[in-house]
Formats: sequence, C-alpha cells, structure tokens
Amino acid sequence: MKLVLWALAGALIVLLILSYTGIARFETPPRETATLPLPEGITQKNLCRDDSFGRHCWKEVVNRPGCFTWVFVESPDQEFYWQGECPDGLAEGEHGLESRSHLDLSIFVFSLLDGRHEGTLVRGKRQGDWYSRYLGGREVEQSYLYGYRHGIRWVAQGNGEFDEIPYVLGRQSDAPIRYRLGGERIIHPWEQRYDEDWPYHDGYRHGFELVSGTDGETRRELFVENRKVVAWGPAESNDEPVDRPFPDGGLTGRYMLHLAAGSDAIEHYFDGTEAEGQFADGVMQGEWTIRDPGGTVRSGRYQDNRPTGQWVEIDHGRSSAQGPYLGQYKHGDWVVRYDDGAVHEGPYEHGVRDGKWLMKEADGRVVEGEYRGDRPNGEWIYRYPDGKIERVSLLGGIRHGKWTTTLPDGAGSEGFYWEGSKFGDWVVRKPDGSVIEEFWENGVLVETASLN
Repeated sequence: MKLVLWALAGALIVLLILSYTGIARFETPPRETATLPLPEGITQKNLCRDDSFGRHCWKEVVNRPGCFTWVFVESPDQEFYWQGECPDGLAEGEHGLESRSHLDLSIFVFSLLDGRHEGTLVRGKRQGDWYSRYLGGREVEQSYLYGYRHGIRWVAQGNGEFDEIPYVLGRQSDAPIRYRLGGERIIHPWEQRYDEDWPYHDGYRHGFELVSGTDGETRRELFVENRKVVAWGPAESNDEPVDRPFPDGGLTGRYMLHLAAGSDAIEHYFDGTEAEGQFADGVMQGEWTIRDPGGTVRSGRYQDNRPTGQWVEIDHGRSSAQGPYLGQYKHGDWVVRYDDGAVHEGPYEHGVRDGKWLMKEADGRVVEGEYRGDRPNGEWIYRYPDGKIERVSLLGGIRHGKWTTTLPDGAGSEGFYWEGSKFGDWVVRKPDGSVIEEFWENGVLVETASLN
C-alpha cells in the first residue's frame, strides 16, 4: 500500500514539473468573448471576465451562445450550462443549471466546483429556494433574491457536519455556525470565552517586570494598562513625580504615576497621562483614577491588580459613561450619557460594542438594534417624534437589505438597499391611498408604474 501511495505522489510531482516547464500542459477550453449584441440590461462592465473571481456578474452559458445567467464566480475557469428557455437572451425557468471547473495544476482547482443547481431562474437571475450538489458530495440549500444569496445558507460537508451561514443580498451578514451530524453546535477555539486571566496574556503588560537596560543592568519597571511608568511619587506630595528605582518590596501607599505614550517604544516619553491610586506591596488595590491628556477621566476600583466592579468614564464637554471592565477592555453592559441629553445603553464585548443597543437621541429619536464588532449589523428600528418609523437593515454600518418606512398618515415605502443604494422593486404608498411601484438599479430610478 505504501508503495502505491509513493508511486502516486511521484507521478503527481512529475506532472507538476512537466506542467511548470511547459513540456506538458493541462489546457482549458479557450474563453470566447460574449456573443454580441448583448441582451438589454447587460453591459461590458457587468460581464464576467478573467478577473471576476469572487464577485457577481453576467455569464454566457457555454452550450447556448447568446444566453446569459447572473452568477457568483467561485473559480476563474468556472463555466455554466443551461438546458431551459432563454427569452430575450436571459435564462428562464426551472431546468437544472450546471457548473463545471477544469483541472488546472497552476492553482490546484480539482473540479470540486462541478455541480448541478436546481431552482427557478427569473430573467437570468436565481429567485427563491435553490438546491446544489457538488462533486464529492457537498450539498447546499440557499434562498435567493434578485440573484443574490438571501437568507440562511446550509452547507452539508462530506463528513456529516454542516454549516449555517446567514446572507443578506449576496453579503454574509454574520459568522458561520458549524454543527455535527446530530445537531450539536461546534464551538471553535477562537469563539470560546476567555477566563479572567486572558487580558494579561499575549504581551499585555501590567505590573512589575525585570527589564534589561542598554547598559546591561537589570532594573524593575512598572507597567500600568500596558503603558510604562516613566515617573512616580507620593500622591500627597506637591513635588512632581520623578524617574527613580522602585523599592525591592514594591510600592505601598497612595501614588501618582506618569505613563509613557507607548509601552513598546524605544524611547518612552510622558504624554500627559496620569494614574493615581493605592498600592499594597506593588499591587494596585482600591480606588484609582486615570486621566489622559485629552481630558478623559476614568475612575474605579482595582482588586489584586485587576479592574473590578463599575467604572465611570467622563469625557469633559461630551459624555459620561458607566460600566464594568475586564482587564483593559470594557466588557458588559454600559450606559453612556451625553451632554446634549442623549443616552446610549448596551453591552461591550472585549472593548467593542457587541449586542443589542438602545439609543435615545437629543432630538427625540429612539434607535435600537444590534452591533457586531462595533458596527451596526442586522435590523435597526428608528422611531421619530412625529410618529415616523423606519425598519432598516444595516450590514457593517451600510444600508444593505430590506428598508421600510411608515408615516402616521398611512404613507410610506418598502424595498431594498444594496450596498448603500436603492435596489430592485420598491412600493411607495401616498397619503391619498395611491400606490406606486418603482424599480431601481444602483440607486437610479429606472421605471415606475401605478398599482391602483
């Protein structure tokens, strides 16, 4: 058996060498230019090209010259085949769509994207529920809207595991979730919650360290929240803190510290950041206050060198905030009160907003929705003082997905945004009860029609 495996490996190496030297080539069928003239709505700009990998574009099917379908290109040499009707040059109907990818040793594509896709094409674009089965057994279920993945994408792997991936109009809207065959969720290491020691790992410096100087001497240096202490002195003293060696047993008492601008800089310099609080044998204990040169003041308790309980953060002339820390990061539920009267409430996860937030703005608006990685993501609701309500879809802070506006007089509109621009069919209701249908492409109004 081992001899067979070695023989196969040797043969593959020989093929690679022959292909690289040009003695042997694995040719793909020549790529022909699209048949002209192009169908209405298709331009040279949105046709698939050799560099269209990873984007949506119009592709001419191989077996029907002049017939096009809207695809997401997963391989530079991917081809599509269509056996159904093709009115006005656009694939239409429920006949299976096939994809093929040729063996290309230069990029190691081994036809794993070959598959059959079943669903409905409307004017060349996938619409509704689709099912795909690829070479090797991978199966995919996905709903589409205007040719874009829209909704949950289920991907069954060959080993019995499957992924759940949410999409909004062609863009992945959240991290995928993987399940085992029995439905148990698989928690990847990078998703697991860290224990309380985590913020002090991976180079985060907080406490005394022995550091070798340029003169070869070793000295004790103190770091507070990853910033080097460049000067220190008793807090009750009127004298300025100075740079001097720390006591062997560590500091005990209340002290004022000057912190460096960067903990890893070659030359540390005081930028105006001060920390004041209590030490016990070199360990931060009790109340501490940290002031930065921009005017922000943070106050709270340290216990055994770790922030604990509620902290208050005041940005003079702008806001005050209250909530817990985990190590150096805001972590948990915070309330931010702005000087203009606005109040924002919601959770932080290791220093970034993550979860549902409620924001009462100074102008009377009430806004609520989800943050992911410090950016608005998912459905957001805006309520205005005049009774107007907007339900919007945001993806990474950009308008992307369904958008509904309702006014107190019964007027309103409903439709989709695609990467910040109006897209597809919109329905507009007027106060007099009349209804207008609009069709948008890339933020441009293409067509209107009355539905009354």
